[in-house]
Amino acid sequence: MANLSGYSCTLTVGSFDGATIKDITVTINGNMIDTGDLTSQWNTYAQGIHDWEVTGTKAYASESFLTLMHGSVSASVAVAIKNRTGSTLFGGVGFVTKGAANFSKAAAATESITITGKGAPTTPA
Repeated sequence: MANLSGYSCTLTVGSFDGATIKDITVTINGNMIDTGDLTSQWNTYAQGIHDWEVTGTKAYASESFLTLMHGSVSASVAVAIKNRTGSTLFGGVGFVTKGAANFSKAAAATESITITGKGAPTTPA
């Protein structure tokens, strides 16, 4: 599993553009297929299907991530993560699989979002 994490990035999801993200993680997984049989004494593997996921948290200003979750049921959205200079660090098309708002008594309110990829990312290629 490879993670690319950063601070002060912007996240664009569908029509929602430019949220300054406090925490963001991009995870690309490579799943393995067990190719061993009943007579094998050791597991043998082959490279299987890959997937990716983006998770991010931002300070709460409105229910924008909850709105994205509600409005994109069964619809794919474009995702882009850019650094401070505007260079795209990650891009792809996926589904919003979680939108949440957290109103803690001990900390500032936050919103979080999870996007699960639909196929290979466009950046990095």
